[in-house]
Amino acid sequence: MPKPNKDQHLDWFDEFDPQEKLADVTPRIRHAPNVRPPRKRHPQHKPKKSPAQVAVEVAAAEEHQPYTYKASRHEAVWIDESLGPFHRMGYFDDILRIVKGGKEASVYQLKGNETTRTAYLAGKIYRPRMFRQLRNDVMYRQGRALLDSGGEVIHDERMGRAVQKKTEFGRQVMHTSWIEHEYMAMQKLYAAGADIPRPYALGGNAILMEYIGGDVIAAPALSTVSLTAGEARDLFQRSLSNIELMLSLGLVHGDFSAYNILYWEGRMWLIDFPQIVRPGDNRNAREIFDRDVVRICQYFETQGVDSNPQALADGLWHKYIREGLGKSELAALDPDSPADRALFYDNVND
Repeated sequence: MPKPNKDQHLDWFDEFDPQEKLADVTPRIRHAPNVRPPRKRHPQHKPKKSPAQVAVEVAAAEEHQPYTYKASRHEAVWIDESLGPFHRMGYFDDILRIVKGGKEASVYQLKGNETTRTAYLAGKIYRPRMFRQLRNDVMYRQGRALLDSGGEVIHDERMGRAVQKKTEFGRQVMHTSWIEHEYMAMQKLYAAGADIPRPYALGGNAILMEYIGGDVIAAPALSTVSLTAGEARDLFQRSLSNIELMLSLGLVHGDFSAYNILYWEGRMWLIDFPQIVRPGDNRNAREIFDRDVVRICQYFETQGVDSNPQALADGLWHKYIREGLGKSELAALDPDSPADRALFYDNVND
């Protein structure tokens, strides 16, 4: 696999005003259960920087980069603001390379140590304006509580109005809330045994998690992998098992596809959970769930695995949510049976 070209992924670092980027980052380290924090955390409050201060920091970061990975000018500041607190607290010893770059987030391979007792970690840094790129975000936000940087529900009406009006402050509140929802979902899923990278800590604009891959090559997306017939069947069943597990926990991924599954040595790991929804809170959950099932079935169909996506979606949804019959179940009813006809009209009228 060719080595990633950072220039192709990171042009956006130089397109943004550095003052805008730095103003969005408010590090507040939250540790996952069973992860002992290496040191007492630093004070959380950081006064807003002036343009002159930002310029000085950019120049200093470019001149002195303590990591193996040599970042571009503005990226170096961004990395220090996002991952620097974890480094200074002793979570990892070095940043080795970028393994994924994009418009919404970038992921770096970090050299681990005794804190997490693993050779490597993955550090995911979010772009401050990432959710401007998320289309139809209202569909995912419906019924979702706003969370602060400590994972607590926000009851401040001022913040709620700012989010509704989409002010600068409101966008920062929403950005923090989406990252918190992703981290909390990862904790819940990992504890339940889902195939996801282990989350270690959350701080401001970054999440530390388990690194999937080898020493010099990170695990690729499943969408780029050609599977054997046996692998395809096994991974299809693992995908369905994870979808079912999530639904049993009251969660729907929201973007379940081969692009958000990592593959390494015959195994799979689900990634990217900021848009996760809860069927009990979101009236769009069934539509989103059906789309997830259809997308993953379509991918595995290209790998030679046949399935009936709608029947699978109906069966799982009815098993855990119990909100009436799905389309395939209604179609299977016998029109000559009085009981089936009554069941049909009950569901249609609902």
